[in-house]
Amino acid sequence: MSRALTSIAETSMTAKISIVTVNYNNAALLIEVLDRTLDILSSYPVEVIVVDNGSPDDSFEILKSYYAKSDRVNVIASGRNGGFGFGCNAGAAVATTDILWFLNSDAWVSSTEGLDDAVNLLQNTTVGLVGTSVLLDNAEPTPQGGSDMTFSYFLLSSFRPGALFRKIPLSVKRLIVPLLRAMPGHISTYADGYQSAHRSEIFECRGIGGASFFVRRGLYDKLNGFDEDFFLYDEDGDFCLRTLSSGCKNYVVPSIKVMTYPSATTSKVKSIELKKIKRHSRLLLISKHFFGIQAIVLNLVTRLTWRLL
Repeated sequence: MSRALTSIAETSMTAKISIVTVNYNNAALLIEVLDRTLDILSSYPVEVIVVDNGSPDDSFEILKSYYAKSDRVNVIASGRNGGFGFGCNAGAAVATTDILWFLNSDAWVSSTEGLDDAVNLLQNTTVGLVGTSVLLDNAEPTPQGGSDMTFSYFLLSSFRPGALFRKIPLSVKRLIVPLLRAMPGHISTYADGYQSAHRSEIFECRGIGGASFFVRRGLYDKLNGFDEDFFLYDEDGDFCLRTLSSGCKNYVVPSIKVMTYPSATTSKVKSIELKKIKRHSRLLLISKHFFGIQAIVLNLVTRLTWRLL
């Protein structure tokens, strides 16, 4: 971390945080994980905005009733299922603080160490998004900060090397990750991101995973929030790229630990439908951020490999 950022991180936390989480047909799970988060954040001045994104079941009524007496949780209805970014924007619109923390509805905070650092980093207008460590419920880390957000990164990611890596037994991963970190290019970056939960220092990275990240209200408003043309997937990549284009740098505070159940919400959707959604989102991201021969190549590769996405 630079000297300027270090001096910022040493100041005391004075800001309040708005946690925004989006629910769709998953009230019971959200209550489970949100109660864990509220418990561990009991001493922090946070408010939680729960957005029910047009759930066709009785999720909104369940959530509204359960948190009716809470002075920390505000349950709102977005009115329709306009996608993840749409729900996040609806929650941010009613949040009352200068710091927004977007947290997936199947995730919970398990360690607040470093939270002061994250909040204070965001006082620096050169700081964009601030991510956290994210681990699966079996404590296996996910590669937060493991993407370069470049042409070659998106070209490689079209062939889903990360999906193959995730299928390798954890014991084997622990053996090969040091070898991968010694390799050049995106493989090394991915392996570094996979190790982020075991790092102690704040580090800069281009790509921040959308499961858990902070953003300053001023920057969020400047970027007009999430692009709601992304229904699901790659809205976080688009947000990262727009943040970088604004001149800000993104960071990860790995000592903040967030746990998550793998694909707890999307597992209810047919695989082929998810692949179609991913294809649409990737093509949209390409059209927004790549031009010329790079856009042509990425567009073609995505259309050929979309069933792998």
